[in-house]
Amino acid sequence: MKPEPAAPRVEPPMYEVYEEDDVILPSLTLLNPCGIRVELTDDAVRLFIGPRDWAWSRKTGILSGCGTEIDPPAIDGGKR
Repeated sequence: MKPEPAAPRVEPPMYEVYEEDDVILPSLTLLNPCGIRVELTDDAVRLFIGPRDWAWSRKTGILSGCGTEIDPPAIDGGKR
């Protein structure tokens, strides 16, 4: 009699929350529509909104950096 194959391992759904209060974003003039991008790696989460960006460590959940580009590359398909 052959042994039955093991059932596939079911991973729990991923749920992570990264939050930060930002005093600069409200003062910026953003394009309409404004480009937004999220980058996920094994180590970090990066959020880009217009010229503003934030980075969090996925290991600690702590904000590891943020910034504002004066002349950012377009992340909205080149619409300026």
